[in-house]
Amino acid sequence: STNGDIAYTSTDKANCLAKHFGDVHQQNSDIGDPMHEREIDHVVSSFMELNDDANSEPLMTDEVEVRQIIRKLKNRKSPGFDAIHNIARKNMSLRAILFLTCLINAMFKLSYFPDSWKTAKPGRPQNQSGSYRPISFLSGCSKLVEKIISLRLNS
Repeated sequence: STNGDIAYTSTDKANCLAKHFGDVHQQNSDIGDPMHEREIDHVVSSFMELNDDANSEPLMTDEVEVRQIIRKLKNRKSPGFDAIHNIARKNMSLRAILFLTCLINAMFKLSYFPDSWKTAKPGRPQNQSGSYRPISFLSGCSKLVEKIISLRLNS
């Protein structure tokens, strides 16, 4: 958690994640606006019609691959900008892994990579002599998608 405590029970883990996501995300003010929802449906439908080629999805992944990659993440790596440790990712429920898999597949289909996953948290202050080299910590989700893409490129 943010105060350094370790969450052991499912309830404590859920509360910890809920607090974190509540702190870092803003609620969409357009929720429930029928005009805005129609506009979104139109844009998504138009995009899906233009990109409905079955051969245009070479990057797609599944929950088995995502789980295998998460399992191989090193526990002692520092968290990125999202402040989620790899141990927390390894303890994700199947439902959370399925959601993450759908999110990654949507990113591939839409050719979109979130700006927040490109943001690196600086590791050390640049104005201190102890900062011998620049270190930055990317989001763990960013590293996960990077690994999936790397596997595709290498094969």
